[in-house]
Amino acid sequence: MKLKSIIRLLSLGAVIGSVTVGCTNDFEEINTNPNNMTEGMATPYNMLEYLVYEPAQWNDRYGQYWHNELVQYTTYTSTSARQFHIYKFSDNEFQGAWNAYGRFALNSRHMYQLAEKFNDQACRAIAMTLEAMHIANQVSLFGDIPYSEAFALRSGGTNTQPKFDTQKEVFEQLIERLDSANEIYRGNAGKLTFRYPNLDGLYGGDVKKWQKFNNSLKLRLLCRVSFRPEMEAGKKMSEMLADSGKWPIFTSNDDNATVFYSGNTPYVNSFYDRNVEYTSLNYYRLTRLMRSLLVVADDSGDDMYTDPRISVMYRMNGSTEYNENGNWLGAISGGTTDVTLVQGRGTAYFNYDLYLQATCPTTFMDFAEVEFTLAEAAMRGLIPGGEAKAKEYYLAGLGASIDRWTEISKMLKSPVELTPEDRDEAMNNDLTSWDGHENKLELIGIQKYIALYMIGFEAFHEIHRTGYPKLPIGNGTIYNDYTFPTRFSYPATTVATNNTNCAEALRRMGASIETNNMRVSLWWSKLGISEGKYTY
Repeated sequence: MKLKSIIRLLSLGAVIGSVTVGCTNDFEEINTNPNNMTEGMATPYNMLEYLVYEPAQWNDRYGQYWHNELVQYTTYTSTSARQFHIYKFSDNEFQGAWNAYGRFALNSRHMYQLAEKFNDQACRAIAMTLEAMHIANQVSLFGDIPYSEAFALRSGGTNTQPKFDTQKEVFEQLIERLDSANEIYRGNAGKLTFRYPNLDGLYGGDVKKWQKFNNSLKLRLLCRVSFRPEMEAGKKMSEMLADSGKWPIFTSNDDNATVFYSGNTPYVNSFYDRNVEYTSLNYYRLTRLMRSLLVVADDSGDDMYTDPRISVMYRMNGSTEYNENGNWLGAISGGTTDVTLVQGRGTAYFNYDLYLQATCPTTFMDFAEVEFTLAEAAMRGLIPGGEAKAKEYYLAGLGASIDRWTEISKMLKSPVELTPEDRDEAMNNDLTSWDGHENKLELIGIQKYIALYMIGFEAFHEIHRTGYPKLPIGNGTIYNDYTFPTRFSYPATTVATNNTNCAEALRRMGASIETNNMRVSLWWSKLGISEGKYTY
């Protein structure tokens, strides 16, 4: 059963956080074919197909529109439309993200229930893995959210005003859910039957790789809460590393959670039909921050060394009028109107040569992230090995990122070609050298940030957790009081329809209905911890 033929079913009336999950403000597509299947016709495999492709396409599109602008991967160089680079967000954006992650999680729960109905253990475990990923995105973006009571209607309940769980409670539940999924994977190792591998757009029915993804996600969540000692992140990470048979994780780029598209509609990436937006009207430009992290320049500003990944992520501007020396030029992020109007002169583009290809893949998580996570954990003493082991993990993460982007570059007319000597230089230059940087945690944070390019909203969360890289705040960021946004605000519909529980959640977060904004710090973040206002 094809993807578009089930989207309408999957968007039907469920309440999460007292918001009806459905189509609003062009954030979801709905097929209105009257011949759509009914709910009773759905199988867990039909759900899986949707739960791989739809979130992947959503993450790419809105990750590029919102996230890339927030974390300064790109900056929009027009004053006429999107102004997320100056933190101008409306309730439409908050509602869109709330609905999307809620819908994906809800349908993961539906897939779980169908898997129980059909006694399909593989789909049952996979549904738990996907639900944890989507709820982790929502709690990391908004703060306290409904979770333990959020799916009551899915099971025949009547509660339309679910309580908001604390962030601590949500992360505890997610880690427990991933543990339960791992027990299913592990207890049925080599025995799980995946009946329709062609409907698994992530791993083609390879349950062992799903188990690695599940446990790598657990590492991601443990890392996110690792500055909260009560979560015992180091102890749990160490237990996983001590028993790789029980807790397999990503060990190479072959394990990456990457969605590959066939190129036949609807199995295409989210950019393929946006030629005008990304070519003749391409306002998305390389930022000065990213340029500084990927290019070594001389005193006159000319490029001396460029990281090989830059030519895959971006496309150089060929204007000889404004870029006569052929450099990678970046634009100021968050600038005032007068600055924004001249940003396009010679600055590099978001690489539409790559992303406009219908088969350009989407990644939920990769091996590099796992290795950088372990590098940080070792450096902080959360897991054994100290600095020597941290360096080993760091170099593995850096190499994995360089190799992944080199492989992706094969889709371009001029792919990156690295000799062993070129790769060695990419691993050990002024930008990447382990021994050349005194602040190892900053180096790990910066290289993890680069590796997370176009992987959902992960860099946004990492910046809040570690403070790296340090983002310059532009003079035009008036819409959030010249402050880097800390979260998305609860949507107006949620505030209106679940007011009591919403108000209580905001109170716990040190805010109120009146201060439900993008400056409320989160429990697990560096700012939230330093403020000391969370007492639960």
